[in-house]
Order: sequence, then structure tokens, then C-alpha cells
Amino acid sequence: MIKIKKGIDIHLVGEAKKEVRNYEPQLFAIKPQDFIGLIPKLHVAEGDEVKVGTVLFHDKKNEDVFFTSPVSGKVKEVVRGEKRVILKVVVESDGKNEAIDFGKAEPSKLSRNEVIEKMIQSGTWAMLRQRPYSTIAKVQDKPKCIVVSMFDTAPMAPDNNFIIANQMEAVKAGAEALAKLTDGQVYLNVNSEETKKALEALKFSAKNISVNVFQGPHPAGNVSTQLNVLSPINKGEIVWYCYAQNIISIGNLFLTGKYDSKRVIAFTGSEVKEPVYYQTRIGADLSGLYNNISSENVRIISGNVLTGTKINGNNVLGFYDTQVSVIPEGDHYQLFGWLAPN
Repeated sequence: MIKIKKGIDIHLVGEAKKEVRNYEPQLFAIKPQDFIGLIPKLHVAEGDEVKVGTVLFHDKKNEDVFFTSPVSGKVKEVVRGEKRVILKVVVESDGKNEAIDFGKAEPSKLSRNEVIEKMIQSGTWAMLRQRPYSTIAKVQDKPKCIVVSMFDTAPMAPDNNFIIANQMEAVKAGAEALAKLTDGQVYLNVNSEETKKALEALKFSAKNISVNVFQGPHPAGNVSTQLNVLSPINKGEIVWYCYAQNIISIGNLFLTGKYDSKRVIAFTGSEVKEPVYYQTRIGADLSGLYNNISSENVRIISGNVLTGTKINGNNVLGFYDTQVSVIPEGDHYQLFGWLAPN
């Protein structure tokens, strides 16, 4: 066990109770702004029919990276901003979730290039990011290791031990796939001895997968904190990373041959009437959940309160987010409040 001593847990009201409800809105959107440094090149136009896994756009600077539709249906709108910058590609779901079949495969029997190709074509490659800079991993690079943080210590964060409990086969397949991408270690980091035992019971065929238990306050769940202990980054080195539900999506790609865009999100915060978990999909329009909010003057955040993005009026779940936080807007002011002793 690795103990992190420095840090602090910020205890906020509104943690989600361990109950999962289904949430399938009509609209979903993929936003280029969710990806650092991305310049999108469209593959679709308004009105086009798409399936789960259909390419919506790719990165002009990194043409090996595709961004695919999380649902089947048709492209409802391509929203543009100033200078015709693409803000989001909106897909209207037909409720069928018909998916492109990329073919089942055992990652342990594939070459590195075959694993990469399957991940690129399906859109799951975008779930892998690099340190430093948090940009999407580049196919031509070879990282010194890959870190998978499978727990979160941010305020009101979802309990990933609860989420991954029934997805162990997908975690195994995902870890085996990641093991093909590096000559170094694939670190699966958890915060529970019980989860560690469940992972070790999977008996990974790859020899470069290790399971580590971390304990301690926030930011113990952050990749950078874990890296500092396991494999500090030196000048010129690159490390890839992802999170619990990313490795599940990668694993399900190889188990089913289809792009798994499902996400279990924690709908949390003091302004939520009933904080619970919802199973939805990447890029979901969250406006259908707002009847579970107790007041109007709130800040709705895709992500946690420390690093998330305010989405009031935008309503789209971020590509990498597994939590929605609803807190008071905080626009009440006190005369000379900055001078008050409290």
C-alpha cells in the first residue's frame, strides 16, 4: 500500500447514493473544446445518418485520431462559433444504438499496431492522454508507462469501486490492450484492498501489468500524484494515462467488437434533490436531469467543483467527465466582506 500524506479531502454535501438509474436523452454532442489543441475536420454534414462508432470528425494536426458518434441516429446540427469554429456536433438519437462492428479480438493475441488500429477506428484512442500537457496520445510515440487511475478523491466524486464491480472482464481486456502499447508497466491504481484482490484474481496474461493500492487525501486520486510515486517523469519522457471507465470502454471494444460509449455518472451537489448515479452515454444532453435540481440560481458543472467546466446553458456532458456537480452560484455579496474577520 502506498500512503499519500499531504493533501486535504474537501467534504461537500450531496454525494450520490449507490443507486443507478437509466438516462437516455434524445440529443448527444461531441465538443472539440474537450480536447486540448484539437483542430477538427468534419466527416459528416447535418442530416447524415450515423451509427455508434461512425466518425464525426478527426484532428487536422493528428490525423490518426478519430472522434466517433456515441449513439445511432442522424446529425441534427453542427454548431459553429466565431470564425466558423466548430463548437459541437449534435447527434439526435433514434433510440436503437445500432453500432458498427469493429470485430471481437483477444488483445493478447494481437500486435501493437493491430490494437492501435482498432482503437483508432472506433474512437476509443481519444480516451488515452499523455503527460505532460494532457493532450491526446500520439500513435507514433511509445510511452515509458501507462497509468490507469481507478479511483477519484475529488469532492463528491463517484465511487469507481462500485462502478467497476460488474465490469471486471472489460477491465481485464482493456488492461491487456494497454499492455501492448508500452514496453514499460501498466499501473492499475485503486484505493481498496478488495478491488485489488478482484483485479489480481483476473490473472492477466501480460507480465507488465501491476495493481497498486493508494490511500490518502485528495489529490491521491490524481494521475500526477500517482506518477510522482511510481514513475516520475524526467525530461523528454512521455507517459500515457486514462481512468476507470475509459479502460472499461477499451476492454468492451475487444470483447464485443463495438464502441462502448456508456458512462455511469454521479449527479451530485447540495442543490440536487436526490443525488444518484445515472447510466447514460458520452456527450449526453443533461437538461433532462434538471428537474432533480432544487433551485434555479445554481452553477452546473460537468466534472468536479475543482477542475470541472461550467455548463449552464450548454448542458453537454464532457467527453472525459463521469460526474456532474450542482452547487449554489455564490453571487451573494457582503459589504466589505473581504475585510470581515470571518
